[in-house]
Amino acid sequence: MNDNCDRVRMFVFHIWILTLIVILLVFVVAYFSPVTPPFSSTLQSLEMLTGLVLPQIGIMTAFYFNLDAQRNKLNSLTADQIAVVITLSVLYHVVCIFSVIAGVGFHAFDRTSDPDSALVRNTAAVVSIMGLFSLLLAPIAFLFSKPEHNAGTPNNDDTPPPE
Repeated sequence: MNDNCDRVRMFVFHIWILTLIVILLVFVVAYFSPVTPPFSSTLQSLEMLTGLVLPQIGIMTAFYFNLDAQRNKLNSLTADQIAVVITLSVLYHVVCIFSVIAGVGFHAFDRTSDPDSALVRNTAAVVSIMGLFSLLLAPIAFLFSKPEHNAGTPNNDDTPPPE
């Protein structure tokens, strides 16, 4: 496989793992804060936020578990493609990390007196914000999607040819 493509894939994988770690750390720090929300709110908030990250990590993991079937995919990336992939990926994760820290750590989106409902509303705000930035997830589809077979080339995987 092409070294550039492998390096970019691993970079993108690592920033997704880093984002997951930051999300988990925000909840660990919040647990030790003077005003700890109830466990049910914390769990619901954590479920909502990990739902932003875990599906993409699952896609990447499935790609690497099925690496032999991926060999036919175009493995060379141009400098422009690498720049776009890294820029979109880093932008998504910067927005996500800042939103999680501001929303869950500092309740920046909703500062009501009830910490139980404020945590859930702040988490919903973070999920909504990240929904607006979902277009920035395109590098995941580009880097880790199943390869398409070109017309006229043999089908080398185990799937039967289309009828």
